Amino acid sequence: MNDPARSEPRQRTSFDSIAKLVQVLAIVAAGVWGLYEYVSFRKEHDQLILAQSRFAVEQQGILKDQQALAVEMAKIQVESERVRRQMAEVELASAKASRLALKNDLDVIFLGGAPDGFGEYRARLRLEVKNISKETLEVTFSVVEYFIGTLSRMEMARPYVVPINLPSATFRPEESGVVRWDRVGISTYSVGDSRFSEYREVLSGAGIDPNKTSGSGGAVGGLKPDEEAIFTGVYLVRAPRESWLAFSLAVGINGGGESGDLWVLKNFQYLKGIGAR
Repeated sequence: MNDPARSEPRQRTSFDSIAKLVQVLAIVAAGVWGLYEYVSFRKEHDQLILAQSRFAVEQQGILKDQQALAVEMAKIQVESERVRRQMAEVELASAKASRLALKNDLDVIFLGGAPDGFGEYRARLRLEVKNISKETLEVTFSVVEYFIGTLSRMEMARPYVVPINLPSATFRPEESGVVRWDRVGISTYSVGDSRFSEYREVLSGAGIDPNKTSGSGGAVGGLKPDEEAIFTGVYLVRAPRESWLAFSLAVGINGGGESGDLWVLKNFQYLKGIGAR
């Protein structure tokens, strides 16, 4: 028969061993779980770092794309500004080309002969200025220059066909040619002397004093849309029969400078044969 006194310590020893084993297993399980948690956290951390790196790379790419886009937008803006200026210049040129309708007529009548082959004539110059724009314009000033043109005897003695050169006026020089033009007079009209300020040097260089205009009159003043101004000048001319008579008319609109227009018209006639019967 078994002794109860002896079996009780053995049972206690078994229970203690089992308890210690359970504790060891619990510690091992906790370690395994901690290791699992660490591995999982490390994996997630590495994935997060990788995602952040990819995001940084993508951000750099987006930044480069934005910089390239900004450069392209700047180029487009510069090109747009260039095109806008060109369009504005075209519109301005178009507007200037269609703001006025001008007509210039010169009629010369022979009055009689004079000594040394000269003749006396009556010249009638007519200028019609019509505002064909939709805005009110100001004919600020008008300048009329008179010229006599001659040919040398040597040139007249030989046959030739050449273009007739027009006189070199203050506001529109011409190239020299077969006709030698001499300016013999000038008339200036303006709504105010200060309006000549933009052309003061030009006028002074031509021997014209802008402060001594011919007075009121001429083709100057305001023009409403569709309104017309008519300038008529009558002149007594004494010149060689074998010569040319020419007039140059400069008309300044709205000051005639950068903010306005400057129109120059020329007309001429050969005096020989006028009034001949």
